[in-house]
Amino acid sequence: NEVSNSTSCSICSAGSRTEKELGATSCVACSEGTFNSNAGKSVCNDCAPGFFSNTTESESCMACPVGYYQSEAGSTICNTCDAGTYAPYEGSAECLQCPLGRYQTDEGASSCSDCKAGSAGAEVGLTSCLSCSKGKATAATGQIVCSECRSGFYSNDTGAEECLACGEGYYSPDSGYTECLSCPIGKFALGTGNNNCADCSVGTYQNTTGSTGCDSCQPGEYQSASGKSTCLQCDAGYFINTESQSACKPCNVGTYTNLQGSTICNECDLGFYADFSA
Repeated sequence: NEVSNSTSCSICSAGSRTEKELGATSCVACSEGTFNSNAGKSVCNDCAPGFFSNTTESESCMACPVGYYQSEAGSTICNTCDAGTYAPYEGSAECLQCPLGRYQTDEGASSCSDCKAGSAGAEVGLTSCLSCSKGKATAATGQIVCSECRSGFYSNDTGAEECLACGEGYYSPDSGYTECLSCPIGKFALGTGNNNCADCSVGTYQNTTGSTGCDSCQPGEYQSASGKSTCLQCDAGYFINTESQSACKPCNVGTYTNLQGSTICNECDLGFYADFSA
């Protein structure tokens, strides 16, 4: 056995420990992933989760930087946060998932970005946001869902930031339309953003789709109902000499017409008479 003439024992410095509990002949440096902040210790402690040590003889462990994490004790490295997650603080034991309406495409991130206008994020941990589908839009950032275009508006593109108003002669009766509908015959729409078309009034008509107005029935014609595509001719014995009329007038006593669509009634010739109104 070796002989020592020591009159006292030396204390192990911080960052080291004794080889064994009693009767140690030297000190041992703390291994990677462990530390000892005080002198005279017999054990080194594991670095806590969120911290690491990649050198021997450490007196303390280093915190994982933002964007990195370590969930286990006694670690020598930190792990990079995956895309779709982030670590905003030093010393993180785990990465957080990007919240609703936000995303992160890169690894090792300390924060997430808002979904851009025209897109939304309805799930946590997204690496990209979903573009608004046709018939939907959002002008704001950081949205969870895209809003359906309201009636009178439409969107025929993906990733739309706003919906477009239906043009004159067109309409969309409900929300979420990808295109507007033409006003049918007998109807019209003035202005933009219409959710319905109006009927042509009595005395008027419209025989084409997508119209912005109605045409007047001409003299000799009439229309007694609204929303019609044609005018009707006055019957024989009736006439009308002005536009936009809902009914024809009977010929007066002493006058007549044997034609349809008349604008006047003729006086009876000499030797003939008409003693009643048509």
